[in-house]
Amino acid sequence: MIVLSARGCRLPARAWTVALLLLAACGRETAIEGLIPDGETVVVFTTVGQSVVTPLFDIYAERTGTRIVTIHGDLASLADGDHVTQRPEPDLFIAGSLLDLTRAVARNVLRPTRSEVISRRIAANLRDPERFWTALSWRVRAVAYNTRLVSATELASVSGYVSLADEGWRSRLCLASSTLAANTSLIARLIDDLGVHEAEMLVRRWRANLVVPVFADDVALLQAIAAGQCAAGIADSGVIARFMRDQPGADIAVHRFPANASTHVEASGGGVTRHARNSQGAALLLEWLTSAEVNSRFAAARFEFPANPQASPGAVLWPGFEAGPSSLAKLGFLMEDAIDLAARAHYP
Repeated sequence: MIVLSARGCRLPARAWTVALLLLAACGRETAIEGLIPDGETVVVFTTVGQSVVTPLFDIYAERTGTRIVTIHGDLASLADGDHVTQRPEPDLFIAGSLLDLTRAVARNVLRPTRSEVISRRIAANLRDPERFWTALSWRVRAVAYNTRLVSATELASVSGYVSLADEGWRSRLCLASSTLAANTSLIARLIDDLGVHEAEMLVRRWRANLVVPVFADDVALLQAIAAGQCAAGIADSGVIARFMRDQPGADIAVHRFPANASTHVEASGGGVTRHARNSQGAALLLEWLTSAEVNSRFAAARFEFPANPQASPGAVLWPGFEAGPSSLAKLGFLMEDAIDLAARAHYP
């Protein structure tokens, strides 16, 4: 499904009504052309929710006079050519996962963007080395646990993801599906850290410790932990932060690994598309999204940490997590291996 919106379009109410009627009666292309005003336009294709990007694009349109047309969809609809029936061509791609960013490179969706501004603001490990994309925010795959079911002694023994494969967690562990982008990249990280064989053995031991079948997403996983259905599990720090904000009395907390342990970092980010009609405008918008104030807002809206270290983290986040020096881009070469590993280990 593709959803379209235009920022910076000051059309009267009647004009918007006509445009929507055109969308229903004549198809997307006619409607989109009716929504785009004269002047410079940047078209953004994004897998990130409207509540995150729309307020920022409103500010950018107001400050610069640039019109921003937003296409909300998934990477498959962009990479497989569904966007060809759309007008205009996307200029900028903003993704909510490392898997989408690395697949966009593999599917020839992005072009390199040589920006000294971005290189100065964002650490090298949070950028593609060939400059196809840059992270805008990051989060970790963290261990969440039930505060009533896990003792301080048990918690102290959890020094990394490997610890959850120990016998002490038998019939106490919950996991979300391996098909989640964040779990695919987590398995890729395990392969990078441990090698394929050891990573597969670890995933198999996780499965042996499950108390219930895997959940469809992190939210369902956290609900099970809070309800005492399981003692611990792995979820995105952003999802945990949002869950704890919405349910402040829940018996749930986050465990941080020791400083020398490998904690997997996930990312949201963006890059200029290969067939961009306004590549310069797209690059300028991407640079603006990495500026401290804006980057802080982007990250806070997703309950994530800003990629720009000068930006202020949101109040709902916890101190003590760091992105670490490991390159995110190199995990892109291991994503398909991670999918194959999950299938072999019968991790659905």
